[in-house]
Amino acid sequence: MERIRCNTSVAILLATYNGDKYLAEQLDSLLNQTYSDLTIYIHDDGSKDNTQAIISEYTKKYPNITQLEYEPCGGSMNNFLSILARVDAPYYFFSDQDDVWLPEKVEVCVKALKEAEEKNGINTPAVANTDLFITDENLRITDQSFWKVAGIYPQFLRNFNEAAAANGCTGCAMSFNNAARKSVVPHNGKATMHDSWVCLCALKAGGVMCPISKPLIYYRQHSSNALGAATPVNTLTFSYRMAHIKKMYLMIKHHYQMLCQLNYGSFLKFMYYKAKYKQNIKKFNKTVKG
Repeated sequence: MERIRCNTSVAILLATYNGDKYLAEQLDSLLNQTYSDLTIYIHDDGSKDNTQAIISEYTKKYPNITQLEYEPCGGSMNNFLSILARVDAPYYFFSDQDDVWLPEKVEVCVKALKEAEEKNGINTPAVANTDLFITDENLRITDQSFWKVAGIYPQFLRNFNEAAAANGCTGCAMSFNNAARKSVVPHNGKATMHDSWVCLCALKAGGVMCPISKPLIYYRQHSSNALGAATPVNTLTFSYRMAHIKKMYLMIKHHYQMLCQLNYGSFLKFMYYKAKYKQNIKKFNKTVKG
C-alpha cells in the first residue's frame, strides 16, 4: 500500500458513514481552526444518504480536503485505521462526522505534542487527549465534562499497564505524533476501537500521555451515534449492573483479548490494575472532598 505524504504538519482523519445531517457543520469547524496548517483526509464507508455529495462539494471548494477512494471497510474502527495506514504526517487527529470542534483544538493539542517531543525526543510516541463538552443534537451543553461523566482520571492512566485498566482516550478528542503512528501494529480483528488500540500501542512502545483537561469538542449525542457518552458511573445502580452484567463481562473479555495481542500478561494482572485504578480514584475524591 502506497502511503500519501501529507504536505501540512497536521492530518485530520475523518471517517464518514451516513453522516449528511451534521457533516457540513463539523467540516466547517475543522476549516475554522486557529491552526491552519492542516489537511483533512476523508474516507466514506459506503454511505447511502447525501454524505458523498457533501464531501464532493467541500473537496471542490477547499484544496486542503482530500477524499480517499477505496473500498468500504465495514465499520468505524477499520475505517479510521485504514486512513491512518495510508497517510504520513507529523501529527494526526481522529475526527468523527457529527461533532463540532472549538476553534483552538488543533493548536492546543499540537502545542502539547510538541512539548512532549521536546522533553522526550521526537522518536517517543506521544498521545494527547482532551476533555469534551457533552451536548444534545442541537449542541446545547448537557454536561461540562465528559471525563467526569465517564469516570476518566488521566493522572492515573500514564503508562501501558495503567491505561490498559480503563480506556482514557476518546477518538474524537485524541491526537498523536508520527512516532505513535509508527507504533501501531495490525490488530488481527481483536481491537475494540481505533482510539484505544492506537493509545495502547503507543504506550506499549514507551510512549507518553498528554492529558488536556480543557474541553475542546462539542460531543454531540443523538440517536445515530456509533458510540455515545457513557452513563455517569456514579449513577449505576445495583439493578442496572445486574441487568447488564453479561454485557459488562463481554466488554472486559474483549478488552483483555485485545491486550493479549500486545503481550500484556495475565488476567490477574489486568484485574489488579483495574482495582488499583478504582482505588486511586477513591483516594483522590476523598482528598478533594476532605
